[in-house]
Parts: sequence; C-alpha cells; structure tokens
Amino acid sequence: MGGVFAMKLGRGSFKFNDVYVKNTCIAIGKLEAQGKLKSYADIVYNDNYFGEKSFEAAERKMQKDVIGRLKAKEFLTDLDIDLLVGGDLINQEIVSLLAMKDFNIPLISLFSACATFSLATIISSVFIDNKLVNRAISMASSHNLSAERTFRYPVEYGGAKEETTTNTLTGCGAMLLTSKKTAIKVTEATIGKVIDVNYNNSFDMGSAMAPAAIETILEHFNAFNTSPKDYDLILTGDLSQIGRSIVQKALNDSYPNTKNYDDCGLIAYDYFEQDVFCGGSGCGCVATVVAGYIYDKLMHGEIKKVLVCATGALMNQTSTLQKESISAIAHAFTLEGEWK
Repeated sequence: MGGVFAMKLGRGSFKFNDVYVKNTCIAIGKLEAQGKLKSYADIVYNDNYFGEKSFEAAERKMQKDVIGRLKAKEFLTDLDIDLLVGGDLINQEIVSLLAMKDFNIPLISLFSACATFSLATIISSVFIDNKLVNRAISMASSHNLSAERTFRYPVEYGGAKEETTTNTLTGCGAMLLTSKKTAIKVTEATIGKVIDVNYNNSFDMGSAMAPAAIETILEHFNAFNTSPKDYDLILTGDLSQIGRSIVQKALNDSYPNTKNYDDCGLIAYDYFEQDVFCGGSGCGCVATVVAGYIYDKLMHGEIKKVLVCATGALMNQTSTLQKESISAIAHAFTLEGEWK
C-alpha cells in the first residue's frame, strides 16, 4: 500500500499524516453526572452496579455499552473495525479482556495505569498511519469502587482519606480513529519514559505523577520545536489540584506566563461543589474528558489544537506493601481541528 507513513522524531516522538477522529462515545457514573461531563455523556448510569452483581462486572458492562453505542452511531459491525486498543486498572486487564469476549474485534489490551488512553490512541494511530488498519478504537475505563478494592481498601472498610487523595472517576471513553479525513486529526505523539522521584505516598498520586508529565511535555516541545503558545490547550490526564500546581510551576519556569494549561481531573468534576478531594483520576478520567468535553470543543471550533498528556502511577498492591516508591509514566498526543 502506498502513501506517506508516520515519521519518527527523536527517541519517542512521532508525526502522523492521516489519522482522524471519526466519532467518540463516553459513559459516566452517577457522581460524574453531577459534574461538568453530563452534557457530553452518551450514557449515564444511576447507581454503582449498572444492574450487575459486582463493581468489576459493572465496569465490564460500561465498556461493552460504549463500544456498542459507538458502533451504532456510525452504523458499523464488528467486521468494520480492524482493531481495538484499550485497557483498565484491574488485575491482568480482566475487565477489558472479558468485555471483548462478546465482540469479534482484534484486541490489543494494554496497561499504562491512568496513561492508558493516551497510549491506546498512539498505538492505534501508528497502525492507521502505516496503512495496516483503516479503523481502530482507542478506549480506557475506570470504576471508582473496583479501583478502590484493587489499589487501596474497599469503600465498605470505611477508612478515612487524606485531602491529597484523588477520586477515581467512574467512566469509559472511546474514540473511533480512521484513515478517512474528518474534522479532527491526530497529528503528534510522544511516548514517555518511566520517571521515579522516590515518592511513596499512595494517597497523593498527583505529586508522584507530575514529574513524568513535565518530562514528557518538555520532550514533546523539543521534538516538535513547539512551545505552549502553539497549542490552544495543554491538558494533563489526572493530576488534579496538587499535581496540576507542580506542572504549572514547571511550565512557567520554562515558558513564563503559561496560561493555557489545565487538568482532566479538574475539568471532569465541579471541584468546589463536589466531594472529590483534590479532583479526579483513573484512566477513565482522561478518556471521558477528551472523548467528551474536548471532542465537543474541537468539533465546534472553540479550540483548534490540544496537547493531551495522560499520566500513570506504576504501582500495585504488592509494590505498595513492600514500600517501593511510585514510578510514573506519561504519554502525549495532539488533536487538531481541520476546520478551514
């Protein structure tokens, strides 16, 4: 097959030529529907179980509902989709793997913690731009109560939480990517490196992940010879209030008066009205904000170029109990409106 392929810049950055967003779909939980995402949601659930017997089964249903709705929006069958790349936060990717047994779609299931959606989008884009597939779905989900059971304590335990804690968002977001031209294009990507600053407070993920975000954003600027002024918005995934302040300072140190930076964990909720501690987190956080809020802003021409840098804390129950520090990683991609 002919055509111009993806171009590699530097060690981990890529320039894409023909990768477009055809459509998106997001599902959110009851708490999230009380925040800023409600007007962008395709599916809203009224309780934490979604009619299932467990929180893990509820998250699985959420993924299935999102894939089904996204297919229906574009009148597609499973055979029309060449690849699905996505993941979740639960042990061995069990939510995504079990959700996909009901679909006849080739799957790359991956784990990059809360940076999963960015990595899924980058991998999908590489396949599309190198003419290996025509349509791919990038997707990620998280469920507050399945994540609490996995990484901290079940909510039923009743343990007190610190104000530095982020609230894992219940939501799933998916983007249908295609080689056919649409109004929104995926143009740039940078794959992050594992960063460890010897931080081990699992109740303050923002501080643990912020250095990885800074590393990837600055690397992205260097690879593409850009700066904050070249983007309408720079968006991190789920650092929330504390992590956001760290990244904001770093950006201002390198690029004074940077004012176009925000975080999905603060966009997803009404931070001052909802009881979400210092904001939202979870790989469903960046997925729903980008596939909902950001997609809408791009489609309406309110913003034209967005750098999305999702962050992930690389930890599990064992590493926490063994007092390992929390390493982190961040992956970035750029969405641009193609309006003329």
